[in-house]
Amino acid sequence: MAKIDKEHQVFIQLTEDQNYMKFVRENAPIYSRQLKEDITKNKAVINKKVASFIKWAIQMSEKEYYLQSVPISGGVFTLTNRDFGSMVYFRYCSTLTEATERLLKIYKEAIEIVQLHSKIKGSGSKIISEFIKLSKDIQLPLVLYTETESLVKYYEQYKFKNYGKQGHSNEYLMIRIPESNSKFKFKF
Repeated sequence: MAKIDKEHQVFIQLTEDQNYMKFVRENAPIYSRQLKEDITKNKAVINKKVASFIKWAIQMSEKEYYLQSVPISGGVFTLTNRDFGSMVYFRYCSTLTEATERLLKIYKEAIEIVQLHSKIKGSGSKIISEFIKLSKDIQLPLVLYTETESLVKYYEQYKFKNYGKQGHSNEYLMIRIPESNSKFKFKF
């Protein structure tokens, strides 16, 4: 069984556990409030893209997701859909792997989707669409690693490009470069 399949089973178990769901519901506002305080305190040291990324996570938690954790320096955020139909782990990458840096060339940072799980049809697609909008808004690529060819095909439908087995555990590296956010089209 692939690692992602084991992690998906854990997701299913968690989202069927009433105590876990209660914990998430009760603590999400605390995490969101803490994140707002952190961004206010650290305005001077947070660059514009990081600030936009954090504000996006807060907005997502105010709409239809629960924020489950507040990362510490390079850590992972977790958002769970309010119907517990999907869960995504993600982070702002200010340090890239050698392979990712080589492939991205001009980008020195990225948004990494660490794990995405869904059990309700359309939940995964919905959060991927939100990440695509974020990527376009802050002009950073989306990066993820996946183990299975079926997941490669899934992400390819969202215009992620497969760069082959580049991960430290031989996973496929998938990258989606953001579309230009410029309002002006230059003609030569």
